[in-house]
Amino acid sequence: MVDRIPEIPRVFFAAWIYDFANLISLPMLGVLTGVMYVALVTLLVYRILRRSKAFRRGNLTAIIISGVLLVVFASLLALRIYENENKLEAIVLIPKVDIRNEPNNTATEMFTLHEGVKVEVKDQQGRWVKIRLADGKVGWVKNEKIEII
Repeated sequence: MVDRIPEIPRVFFAAWIYDFANLISLPMLGVLTGVMYVALVTLLVYRILRRSKAFRRGNLTAIIISGVLLVVFASLLALRIYENENKLEAIVLIPKVDIRNEPNNTATEMFTLHEGVKVEVKDQQGRWVKIRLADGKVGWVKNEKIEII
């Protein structure tokens, strides 16, 4: 691979959330979200049925913890599902391709990419694909010059 494209650094908090979301598999996030939902509902029902004040205080703590964990796991699950459904990536297939600012052959050449570069697919218009690089650059390339992965 000829081109070395640096990624735009993320804010530390966003990078931490992204890394944590990818640490747990998608099916496991679904299971954890379901377990926390069942735990929260069970604790709420048990709180309604029990009258002891000492129990209700401890139960309230457990309800708050399970509620917070439910929100965290459900948010991570939603983030992963959104990413899986909406993020398309592609690889440049030809030795050298010029990236243009508009989807036509006469548009201005913005930059050049070489074989093996990974890009994010943002849009398609006919035979043209709008791509985005890891460093934030955006441009158009003909779809036969890249392969969606």
